[in-house]
Formats: sequence, structure tokens, C-alpha cells
Amino acid sequence: MPTPSPADLGATVQQRLFERIKAATLPYQSVVDEVADALGLSPDSVYRRMRGEKALTLDEALRLCRRYRLSLDGLDSAATGTVAFQYSRLQSADDFEQYLEGMAHFLGLMQAAEQRQMLYGAADVAIFHSFGHPEYRAFKLFYWQQSVLRLPELQGVRFSPERVSARALALAEKIYQRYYAVPSVEIWTVYSALTACRQLGYYYEAGLFESPALARTVVGQLRAALAGVVAMAEKDSKDEAGRIPFQLYESEIQIGNNTVLAQAGPMRITYVSHQTFNVMTTQNPDFCDDTEAFLRGLIRRSTLISGVSERQRAQFFAKIVEPVEGLLARIQG
Repeated sequence: MPTPSPADLGATVQQRLFERIKAATLPYQSVVDEVADALGLSPDSVYRRMRGEKALTLDEALRLCRRYRLSLDGLDSAATGTVAFQYSRLQSADDFEQYLEGMAHFLGLMQAAEQRQMLYGAADVAIFHSFGHPEYRAFKLFYWQQSVLRLPELQGVRFSPERVSARALALAEKIYQRYYAVPSVEIWTVYSALTACRQLGYYYEAGLFESPALARTVVGQLRAALAGVVAMAEKDSKDEAGRIPFQLYESEIQIGNNTVLAQAGPMRITYVSHQTFNVMTTQNPDFCDDTEAFLRGLIRRSTLISGVSERQRAQFFAKIVEPVEGLLARIQG
């Protein structure tokens, strides 16, 4: 296969690349300064490239794509039948913290954007809800690193919050705070909390909690997190003032994967879960359109349980919390 020349980028692709970079830059950051730093160029040289007066070299384009986790294939609107996904392999505690940092960064973009919304098809409890209570937040971070990433330094270690890095805990709390500043529509099933409950049950039965008291605290905080979701649904909002809309739907159709369509201004990204909490992401317009159509279709076939649907909401909460209550009873007994 021949190597593409710098001219292959074309003005349109170059323009789209800079549009993506602008969309991925927080309001307090300077796009020109960020690009100048990435390419080792002067601000004036960056301006000429952003205006299309000078073509990016292939090396420059690739450096920008790596810096902003973009794909050149994904910028080519003429490419059909292929979708470029971003996927970061997590193999260390540092990788895991960078993963959390990336999540916090994008939620910051959403928080700052005038047009923003998240559509979330939840096979499991959405990651954001796991981060609102300190011991449960620490447990989830520990569990993912010990049992999913299989980090060698955590094997054979019992869980206590002190064994989770301060940076990971701070990033998780930032994710939680930023999520609650973003309007969202979530689709759950009555089984969405089962995975979290089974994780806790396994750790308790295997003696992987530092103490039974800690196990009770963590399971109690999962119950509190679920109650918090239902409380938001009751208000139709994530905040008391009603400024951050929240809608919750109950689907009777089993949701196979956690699937998220997030919009921050002109940028739309689809997140598809892979291997528990890992995700593949793409900004491919057709894929995002199809994801939105799928989630909207799922919403139409689901029951709205936020707002006035008090009876359905109470029934839903009783179902999702039942296995958690059973686990609490086992621990306390």
C-alpha cells in the first residue's frame, strides 16, 4: 500500500482536524498554544495552518491525532464502510489514572458546552453513580484494578480505601461532580444493579474486605447510590433548582452493553463498553447517528419513570434494590 503524501490531507480534512481539536479543548485553554506546543511551532505558524494557508505535513497531522486521540481515517468523509475507534489498553495503575483523567476531561468539555447531553443505555449501574460515596468509590477503583486489570501489586490484597491512590480517588470525585452538571437521559433495566451486587457479594464471601464493617458500609453506599438515582428521577433533575435535566427510563428489553452517546457542542462521541469497564470510542458521524437512532428507539419502547410516574418508580426501585438488600441481610446476619 503506498504511503500517503502530505497533499493527501486536503484542505477539508485539515479543517475538520482543527475543528475536532477546538471541540476537544477546554474553554480556559488556548487552541493555538496547545497546537504550537504539540508541533513545536510558533503561534504564527499555527495560525497559517488553521486558516488553511499552509498544509499540515503528514507527520504534523499524525502528531496532532496522537495528542488528541483522533484518527485520520475518521476525518475522511469519503471513507465508507469503516469506522475508526479509539481504544486505550490499560495495563498499569498509571494507564488507569490516565483513563479516569480522560473521562474527567471530556465531562469538563460537556459541562462547558452550551449544547450538551448524554444518552446512556445502562447494562450496569453507570460508572458515574459509583463515585458519589467515598468507600464505594474506593471499592470500585480497587475492584477494577485488582480483578479486571489484574495488577500484580494488588493480587492477594484485601480491600481498604487506603489502598487506592489519592489521585485516582480525586479524579473519580471530579468525574462524579462533572457528571452531575450535565443533562442526561438514562435507560436501565431491573437487572442493571446485579453486576455491582455480585461483585460485592464475591468480595464478601471470599474474605476480600478488610473487615465485615467495611463490607456493610460499601454495600450500604451502593444502596444509597441507587436511591440517589431514583431521587433524581423524582425531581426530573440532577440539582435541586431543576436546571440540569435528568430522565430515567425502564426498559424491559435486556441491554447487552453499556452504550453512551455524548454531545459537547458540535462534537458527538459514542462510547461502547469492552471487557467490563474498558471502552471503544468514535466520532464517526454515521456511527453516532445509528447509535442515537438505536437509543431513541429503545426509549420509545421503554417506560418513563422520572417525573410523575411515582408508582412505576417505586416498583422499579424495589426490584433493583432487592439483591442489594439481600446481600446486606447476609452481611449483617
